[in-house]
Amino acid sequence: MQWLIEYRFNGEDRHLLMRARTIPHIKAIAFSIYVREFPEQPRPPHATVEVETWLGACGITISDVRLTSAQA
Repeated sequence: MQWLIEYRFNGEDRHLLMRARTIPHIKAIAFSIYVREFPEQPRPPHATVEVETWLGACGITISDVRLTSAQA
């Protein structure tokens, strides 16, 4: 399935397409956005901090996750 992830990064609307068998987990979405927005930075470690708090500190807010195609 293909999912459309809508988010804001530093006040600018952006989107990302993701493939997943079911609705993507928030951590998978967060890391996909982080890698896209900060390609030169090392991936952050898997932290116990709440994902929403971590995203907010990066200037990212997820606004919507929508199924765009049920085809795998």
